[in-house]
Amino acid sequence: MNPQLRKISRGLAISLVLVVVAVVGIKRAMRPKTYAEIETERIAKITKQDKSVLGNSKAHEADIYGALIRLSSRGDETARREALNRVLDPSTLVRAGAANGLGYFDDPEVLKSLEKLATDPDIQVRVQALNGISHRTGVGRIEALKRVAMLPSATPEEVIAAWSGVLTLATDPVQKASALDTLVGLSTSSRVSENIRNLAALKVISLSPRDEKVVKLMREIVVSGKNRALMPISLRHLSTMGQPGLGDIFLSAVRHEDLQVRIAAFQGLRFSCHPKRYEVAETVIRNDRELVVREAVIRELQWMPSQRGIELLERVIQDHSLKDEQERLAKIAIVEIRRVKDQMGSQPCK
Repeated sequence: MNPQLRKISRGLAISLVLVVVAVVGIKRAMRPKTYAEIETERIAKITKQDKSVLGNSKAHEADIYGALIRLSSRGDETARREALNRVLDPSTLVRAGAANGLGYFDDPEVLKSLEKLATDPDIQVRVQALNGISHRTGVGRIEALKRVAMLPSATPEEVIAAWSGVLTLATDPVQKASALDTLVGLSTSSRVSENIRNLAALKVISLSPRDEKVVKLMREIVVSGKNRALMPISLRHLSTMGQPGLGDIFLSAVRHEDLQVRIAAFQGLRFSCHPKRYEVAETVIRNDRELVVREAVIRELQWMPSQRGIELLERVIQDHSLKDEQERLAKIAIVEIRRVKDQMGSQPCK
């Protein structure tokens, strides 16, 4: 081939490759990003910001606290090094962040530092150290938690944090039972404050909701109707377990003075397939004194994909029982109910 033609051919080939690369690049740029790509970019941005915070000697203590925990939760070695360097930081909040963050790493140096932080003068730091020890399994962690729990000087908050950690980490049934019994005992003890009882109850409900002792505790909470702090979580757990004999309790709780309890009670009616759930829904949507409750029940109807739910919402729209925003939510709910209904056929409970 003529050298001149060969040169031209080579140039055309290179140009064609560049065009193809450019087109592919444009298509990628125009293609909508996937959730995984967006999340990866978001995490990379936060990681960069957090490392910048830890490298800034003038950073605010609250920013350092957050950066230590976020980076540590992703196993970033920078966070491990920075947390170890801040075990004796003058700021209580920074030491607390170091205590929580170090718990995500597992080596003897980390555990030694966590045990030191568990004796910090500030209770916030001590509790965060116990929470940190509870983040993951590792040699000596359960023993460290039990040592703190058994200390005569341990505060109720420390005892709860330590035994909650044992309950989380232990695989031995005896150890788990011991931790559970201690926490359940604290949740009903008259020797501690109401806040401590609630904290202990919240821990066992969150960690072991299906244990028979915890189920008994939750039933007592919802039957009494007095503990508005624990009633919502207890109602939700019991309803998803299919606990018998709670229908009347749910019906009564829908009229409770606390709005979070009322919302949780209606969710209980939904989960338990109570025969009066639609009747109650319409009453709440029309009459509840709190807008947030009325709107919550409208949203709940989306999870009850049946013709009855559609007819209920159409009625309250047609007779102008709803305000503008509620009417908009109701129309969205109707569309969603129809969509789910078409996919599922009908809801699980008739």
